[in-house]
Amino acid sequence: MTSLPRLARATLRPASALREHSRNLRGTGAGSADLYATADLRLVPVGTEMTTSSFVAEVQNVLEKHNVVYKTHGSGTNIEGSLMDLLRVVAEAHAAVHRIGAPKIESDLRICTTLDHPTSGGPAGSENDRKVRSVEEKKGRGREELSDLE
Repeated sequence: MTSLPRLARATLRPASALREHSRNLRGTGAGSADLYATADLRLVPVGTEMTTSSFVAEVQNVLEKHNVVYKTHGSGTNIEGSLMDLLRVVAEAHAAVHRIGAPKIESDLRICTTLDHPTSGGPAGSENDRKVRSVEEKKGRGREELSDLE
């Protein structure tokens, strides 16, 4: 068995804390359907002459029918909602893109669920927005600290 590098060991939460949190979720009836997730989806139609934007528009039509928050960016779409909703949306997006003419689709899907901190869980303050704000706050603090040194 390979041991983790020291830095990785230092940044991991104790397994006992995560097990306890998981037990607490089970006690409330929470299961995979209740997990809040953020995801990044990149869906690439292959073997078609239609423009990519046509397929992106079709995926957005699918997203708008579901209880998910999404934001399209230059290389894909950030999506958040319940884990089961996200997986359902990805399946429907594939079917919709095939329906409008893509004979083959390759996609990348990154999913993040977390038990180590509460998620915002909704459109009023999306989890992805919270993550971006956190980075921007840190970036702003860094500039202030640098200006203090001058």
